[in-house]
Amino acid sequence: MTNNQLTLLALLSLTLGWTSCTTINSNLPEASPQTSATTPQEIVRANEVRSLPGKLDNVPMFNSNSPEWVKKEGILLSTFPPEGKTVSTAHLNFPFQGKFTLFAHHFTHTPPNLQTLYLGVIVHNPSRQPVTLVVSEAASYLMEPDAPFQQQPTMRDNPDGEIYAGAGIRAVDNVLRGRRQQDFPPQLVIPPGKSRMLMNHPIPVGGLAKPINGRSSFLRLSSSIDTPRPKGAGILRS
Repeated sequence: MTNNQLTLLALLSLTLGWTSCTTINSNLPEASPQTSATTPQEIVRANEVRSLPGKLDNVPMFNSNSPEWVKKEGILLSTFPPEGKTVSTAHLNFPFQGKFTLFAHHFTHTPPNLQTLYLGVIVHNPSRQPVTLVVSEAASYLMEPDAPFQQQPTMRDNPDGEIYAGAGIRAVDNVLRGRRQQDFPPQLVIPPGKSRMLMNHPIPVGGLAKPINGRSSFLRLSSSIDTPRPKGAGILRS
């Protein structure tokens, strides 16, 4: 295991084309009680199928979205190593190093006693040296009141990022514009063998007309090892 690895815990090429199939009922006589319908004629038109340009990059993503609806506490997604865990199968043992992204999208509907659930992300450093986690862009929004689902026109200019149709769209738009919300630190230094809380954001339902709410979060991150610098340096001459 290299030294700048981190594990996280959260409490395709496409083708475009078509084939049209049209059913035409031709040469039908005038309707009468004694006349039955003729067999429809099927006409198939073939069309060219072309690949869309572009491709996926190699940046891994921590994607927490299943189950989308939650009502009680528990592990949503974990890349921690399974050793020593109560439920070893809940941990994927996938360390992140260098650049990676994090997306978390969860809702709650009528939780017990309308309690507020918190979406937390824990970052762990399994190495023997400090690791710095840089948070270059980050955004997290609630469905209510930050970004309720609403119908939008097919196309609109959005120069300031103030047009959105949900929390996920608003969070991704912020990150694409290079923004980091103030409640996310610019970086975290994680000591060897220790863990730090990257985020711990509420999903409240109290006071809403319907006890339904959700939160979407998107972050661009990178990890690097903190190499100790020499305390002094000199040049020897003979």
